[in-house]
Amino acid sequence: YVLPSTTTQDATVEVGDETITFIVKEVDNTQANLGSLQVNVYLKDETPDDLSNNPVFTNDVEIKYVPLSGASTTQTISNAEALKLNKTDLPAGNYTTVLTIPAGYTLVAGMADNSASQTKAVVAGETTVINYVLEAAGTINVTVKDNDGNNIPGADVVLKDSNDNIVHEGTTDNDGKVTFDKVPVGDYKVEIESVPDGYDMPNNKTYDVEVTPGGSVDKEYKLP
Repeated sequence: YVLPSTTTQDATVEVGDETITFIVKEVDNTQANLGSLQVNVYLKDETPDDLSNNPVFTNDVEIKYVPLSGASTTQTISNAEALKLNKTDLPAGNYTTVLTIPAGYTLVAGMADNSASQTKAVVAGETTVINYVLEAAGTINVTVKDNDGNNIPGADVVLKDSNDNIVHEGTTDNDGKVTFDKVPVGDYKVEIESVPDGYDMPNNKTYDVEVTPGGSVDKEYKLP
């Protein structure tokens, strides 16, 4: 409880008057401490930083919102709801929203506050907005074998974009495989950088690959 806005009242009591009784009542003050949370999911266009130009995402997505004290709630929002999660009458405080990224998409990299998990404060009487921006993506699977078809673990492989910048790197596992997942759509180069002792670099160490929405590209190296 909190003190009321007026804590002192004057009353005049005269001889013969009846007893004055002060009554303390409980007042529902919860509405004054409630705010709203709105979560939007967009699809990247040519100007991802200007959300007013980005179309809403058109697939169902799953969002979990978690108050810092209390149980989490998971809700699926669909295109029929204009891809907005609106929660009203939430007690003021910090909330974390967690987006389950749908298959075939990834979060746009390099944008501020565009991580799968975001924590923001819900303020009484206000609407707190959380935005996610997705873009289409695919998968690249790389396998490294010797000339006899045996899998080779420990080979280092990198993925470069069209400007020759390394965007992913990995090392083959015991199955001779490395996977680059949720790679934004576009043109890339797969390049083997080093191989384990006892093996030579392949004659062709670079492959050009094109990643398509939801697609999967397989490349294989044979080491002499």
